[in-house]
Amino acid sequence: MEISTTTAVPAEPLPLTSLRWTTGQVVALVVWAAGLNVGQALAMQAFHVSRLPGELPHFIRAVVVFAFYAAILAPVVLSARRQRVSFSDAVGLKGVAWRPIAALAFASVVAARLIALLWAYVVVTLRLQLPGGTIDISQVFGRSIAGIIVTVVVAVFVGPFVEEVVFRGVAFAQLERTQGLLGGIVGSSALFGLLHINPLEFLPLVAAGAMFAWLFHATRTLWSAVLAHALFNLVAVIAVYAVRGVL
Repeated sequence: MEISTTTAVPAEPLPLTSLRWTTGQVVALVVWAAGLNVGQALAMQAFHVSRLPGELPHFIRAVVVFAFYAAILAPVVLSARRQRVSFSDAVGLKGVAWRPIAALAFASVVAARLIALLWAYVVVTLRLQLPGGTIDISQVFGRSIAGIIVTVVVAVFVGPFVEEVVFRGVAFAQLERTQGLLGGIVGSSALFGLLHINPLEFLPLVAAGAMFAWLFHATRTLWSAVLAHALFNLVAVIAVYAVRGVL
């Protein structure tokens, strides 16, 4: 009786996304996003509440922000159409079982927020002062009901979705293919931290980005990272409005 010594070879996991970009194209996308971010910041500064009547400055700021995110997303959408793949397949927006995904996302957000609090303690203790200030999001769109709604839509829904598409759905997925898991996490998270410009927030944002990338890798769907990012921002929004006495 002949006994086979052949062992089964584990199947390679399916790619996170069906979109194919070179490393150079990923860098170009991030540079494009960074340039738009600088332009958005300058536009925001140009529209001061005291210079225009009523809620007009807040309305203009909302238009600028939505245009900013649309412009960032445009190259990804066009690339998916050019490669003839659906947008969801292009960036890894696969269907999910929400209960286990939500548990993982919640745990990641708790860890990311603890790191952010620890870093804030270090900053205060050492009295660190670096270029760049933290934006008071409660003033960007105003403190009216409409302003709060726009803030939540931008910070909790639109922003996390677009940023996860770019930094995890494109940057991480492509860098993981060429640089491996660790290279993908480090590279995409560093780019994510740099986009936000503020040096004082760089390290906690890198940590959060690394957790979002790991979630994407572990669950094989970008929705887990989008959910975690949304919860991460929601905590910040609630905290800001609570401190300002709006809630």
